[in-house]
Amino acid sequence: MKTEFKNSFYSKEIICPGKGEISNVNLIDRFRYRMLSLSIMLTFVVMVIVLFLHLFSYHVPVDRRILICDFLSLAALLLSYRLVQIDIHRWYIPIFYVNYAILITLVAFVYLQGFNHLVLVWYPPIVMSAVILGGISAGFFIAVITLLLTLTLTVSLSTETYISTLLSIGGSGVFGGVIYAIMQKFSQENEALKDHFYHLATIDSLTRIGNRRYFFERCGEMYTMAQRKKRFLTFLYIDIDNFKKINDTYEHTKGDEILQDFARLLSDSIRKYDTVGRIGGEEFALCLYDTTPENALSIAEKIRKSAQTITINGTQHLTVSIGVYSFQPRPGELPNLTQILKYADRAMYEAKAKGKNRVEIYHPGKELNEEALSRTAPSET
Repeated sequence: MKTEFKNSFYSKEIICPGKGEISNVNLIDRFRYRMLSLSIMLTFVVMVIVLFLHLFSYHVPVDRRILICDFLSLAALLLSYRLVQIDIHRWYIPIFYVNYAILITLVAFVYLQGFNHLVLVWYPPIVMSAVILGGISAGFFIAVITLLLTLTLTVSLSTETYISTLLSIGGSGVFGGVIYAIMQKFSQENEALKDHFYHLATIDSLTRIGNRRYFFERCGEMYTMAQRKKRFLTFLYIDIDNFKKINDTYEHTKGDEILQDFARLLSDSIRKYDTVGRIGGEEFALCLYDTTPENALSIAEKIRKSAQTITINGTQHLTVSIGVYSFQPRPGELPNLTQILKYADRAMYEAKAKGKNRVEIYHPGKELNEEALSRTAPSET
């Protein structure tokens, strides 16, 4: 399940310090760490047993190269366990291959020394942990190799030993597959939960469009894109005129309906790679990618006229004041989105100062009528 919105600049991958902040502890990583540690420790215990059997094998002489292989394997397992504790993300894949390179090395020494059936106790945990750590494809590949090696090495043993060995390895593979399936299901549920929390944290519950946090996240991405491709980026700051009076006259239920209708109107007015957000109260903002000042004014005027199709009491129509700020991000310049949005906000207040229900554009260096703005702002609170 992926959180996707009609007005997303591009579909957001859900890991994030958006999401990372919500899920400070990655549950699947903790589960993977525990399974990896368990697998390494299980193999370590088996290797200690193998080493013990090799050291005290009176019936079958053991070549010292086998003992060297045992000690190297133990050292590799201890190193793997330590690396997992340090950084599981960095060392997960190398550890996977190192641990199973131990299997190939051991088998090579077994062939050099002559087959010792005691080494078969190594294989079940190898198969089980291979499936768990490597997943279906890599785990299956290693399991098949292990079974082929076992078939080769046990061909001269008794039928009972042969069958019990194959059943042991096969059962370990099935068990590993079950654990892997549980881990995958856990991972999917964890991702779905993170998606759900991200959705709650970034979507306005009333209007179902992005909230302030979502808006600024998307604007940051769009700013980077416009900067890289040398395109215009335009902000529209929109305020519903006389909204406090509407709430006082028709109660908040009617005000909520108007906010919902207007939010739908804005969502339908933009392209799929533009962004809309409810900044707070009756204030909304748009971020338009690759939109020149001329086109921005045209879009703003279209929104202003469309807003009048929303009726308040059957006869009275909704009006909005819109401020526009359009610019081209300079290469290497870090975005100050709060300040950029303030430019559009100031243009919006100039529209209110000039009688409301109009569009104004902010020009850098242009002095707005601050006295008029200060007189207009309080009446809208």
